[in-house]
Amino acid sequence: MLRAVAINLAICLSIIFVPDIGTAKSLIIEIADKTSNGNGIVAMPLEEFWSLIEKVDHDSLRMGEGFDRQAVAPLALALSSHSKEDLEAFEERMAQVLYALDGRRFAEAAGMNGSSDSFLYARAYVVANGKDYYERVLRDPSLMPKSVEQWCEPLIFVARDVWRARTGRDLNYAASVSFETGSNKSQW
Repeated sequence: MLRAVAINLAICLSIIFVPDIGTAKSLIIEIADKTSNGNGIVAMPLEEFWSLIEKVDHDSLRMGEGFDRQAVAPLALALSSHSKEDLEAFEERMAQVLYALDGRRFAEAAGMNGSSDSFLYARAYVVANGKDYYERVLRDPSLMPKSVEQWCEPLIFVARDVWRARTGRDLNYAASVSFETGSNKSQW
């Protein structure tokens, strides 16, 4: 039964997913300390979050635009067995790590002074590349992606897409912070 659900989810996902040091340390600490959205939802522990992010197919991710959905599919499959509360905790943590990368110095390093969406997708690409790369970018914004080939929009919505594939309903969850560009006022 579980295998059939996983296969059905994989089919649904293939439709959905057509294919300065001190500052960095304080951001990491801020992320680790931010555990609740005030509505009782606790962010997924960082270790668990990054372990799930490692499911991203990095070979597909490096192939560039058009392959980002394929890259996220293994993560979606891994999330498919998680409860609604776990998916919300994943969403909370995702919002927090994207929020930490939301700032002028990251946007300028990425050369994305125009589109807020393109900067968001570039931040998602940083997250999709895993914890080590993410922490290096926090310390050195010059490592931000600089090409539209280095985006990963599907990562942002993976938990919502998994829930929708499973239930046919939206995952109505509001994180404690917004991942939208310009939301982290302290960095702009």
